[in-house]
Amino acid sequence: MAEEIVLAAPVQANPGASRFRLAGIWFDWDRALITVRLREWSGTVFGPRELVVTYEGTEATTLMVGLNKANLATKSLHTRVLEKLAADAKLPPGTISGVAD
Repeated sequence: MAEEIVLAAPVQANPGASRFRLAGIWFDWDRALITVRLREWSGTVFGPRELVVTYEGTEATTLMVGLNKANLATKSLHTRVLEKLAADAKLPPGTISGVAD
C-alpha cells in the first residue's frame, strides 16, 4: 500500500474528504516553485476531490535541494512530502501510513 495521509477531520473545502494520496509533485527549478497535488483516496481508486499546495521562492529552492540530496532508501519521497506538508500546517492534522510502492 502506497503512503497516504488520513486527516483527523475532513477538509472543509470538500466536506467528507479525509483520506488522500500524493497524486503529483512538480519541481520548477527555473521559477523556484513546487506544486503538490493530493487526491482523495478510497483505498483502491482516486476520488474527485483534490488539494493543491505550493511552495515558492527561497523556501521552494531549499526544499528542492534537500529532496535532491535526500537518501530515499531510508524514507520515501512520498512520506517526506506528506510529513513536510503536515509540519508546515499546509494540511490539517492527520496520520501518515503505508509503505513505498
